[in-house]
Amino acid sequence: MLSNLKPSEIVSLQEFYQFAKKNTPIETWDYIIGAADTETTFKKNRYALDTYAFRPRILNDVEHVDTSIKIFGYNFSLPVFYAPIGSMQDFVKDGALNSTLSASDKKIFHMLSSTWSGGVDIIGKSVNYPKVYQLYIRGDENWVYEQISKAIDNGFIALCLTVDLDAYGRRERDLLKRYKTTSRKTATGPEYQMKFSWKDVRKIKNKFNIPIILKGIATEEDAKICVDEGIDVIYISNHGGRQLDYGIGGADLINPISLVVKNKAKIFFDGGVSRGTDIVKAIALGADCVGIGRLQCYAAATNGRDGLNKMIDILQHEILVCMRLLGVNNFNDLNDYMEIIGDKLDNINYLNNNLHKLNTVIENVDYNTIYSDFKEMLNSIKDLNNNINSNLKYLANANSYNNFIGNNLNNQYTNTDTQNILENNNNNPITNNNPIFNSNINNNPIFNPTTNNNPITDNNLPTDNNLPTNNNLPTNNMYDSYPNIPTNP
Repeated sequence: MLSNLKPSEIVSLQEFYQFAKKNTPIETWDYIIGAADTETTFKKNRYALDTYAFRPRILNDVEHVDTSIKIFGYNFSLPVFYAPIGSMQDFVKDGALNSTLSASDKKIFHMLSSTWSGGVDIIGKSVNYPKVYQLYIRGDENWVYEQISKAIDNGFIALCLTVDLDAYGRRERDLLKRYKTTSRKTATGPEYQMKFSWKDVRKIKNKFNIPIILKGIATEEDAKICVDEGIDVIYISNHGGRQLDYGIGGADLINPISLVVKNKAKIFFDGGVSRGTDIVKAIALGADCVGIGRLQCYAAATNGRDGLNKMIDILQHEILVCMRLLGVNNFNDLNDYMEIIGDKLDNINYLNNNLHKLNTVIENVDYNTIYSDFKEMLNSIKDLNNNINSNLKYLANANSYNNFIGNNLNNQYTNTDTQNILENNNNNPITNNNPIFNSNINNNPIFNPTTNNNPITDNNLPTDNNLPTNNNLPTNNMYDSYPNIPTNP
């Protein structure tokens, strides 16, 4: 079907993916679909979006739906912007210029990467329309000030500082092919980004009268500092999973950070967005605007500026359909239209809020009763899962407790059953009275190998042969199951 289809005839976002793959060299293709190390963060970005469900309301008048937003004093048609991509020239002729022109066509904004080869002058002269400049720190203070001044002179309305690139992530797809993007080949001065700190941000904020965006925020703690420092926009991003592996899915950070920010700053978000419904979810969770990354590359590689325009048209239609089916007329009405689906124990934020329950124990406890209960539970799990040893190792690490629950209990208990595990129940093997999870308790029979009659010792823990291998990494073929859209384009 694709061979007979023209780019102008595209009706689904997944068709951009198919065209882009056909038009892009394999090395560049692996760069855009790949991520750091095991690509776990990359996959969690998509999973995080998928764990939220809509709560539609009926019989509301939705004839007129407003999808517009106002940011930086400008009105835009959608809560969408083109995220900064430094190597756009590797996907399409004229690179990022296509994104700037398309943004002007569709009344959204483009966040231009400082690593794009064309520079701010070309973009500045291309359109008289709001543009945002994203800067990697690649020089000393004078160099930074010069770049910012040049951006302001060329009509850029806001400055974005990327703060999650103190080291370049190990992207194994690229390493194995010995591949470097154009921008990567010409990159210099990484030590300046390493040294960049809050004091440098303060200097920039004091020197320039321009809204400041910090891109790469991944914790509520740093969001709080942003608010305290007067940052205008908190940009939740993990670089599409390209930097630190084993991070939290970006969508799971939106609501916690919004509760910290309390409307004292705007919230931008990117990570795993592949549909209009993803954008509605992000806005419902507390984001003000959503960045399009990989999908932007697919559309540009398909048909340049025209491909990007077509992609935005489809996204807007998907957003309109979603909002009408939800029963809302604008984004301000999205409160209480979202909930977590599936086993809530799979949700990282939910787990983090409950981990203290695992560490809060009462030392004066009848060991015989506790161990009897735990042994009964252990035997039950063994009957259901032959990999209990592997998961006991995860259980010993509170930070990986979500893996234990998700892999062993997800299909064995109902939501009510799994939540009861975390509740205070005298007959529950995992309670506040349970010393199992506190490795500091004296004579702990589980985690103290010196205790007599230890039923679970290091000899029973899994070996490296039981752990995940590189065979679990995604392959190029993982995306080829048309007509399903890729899991995280």
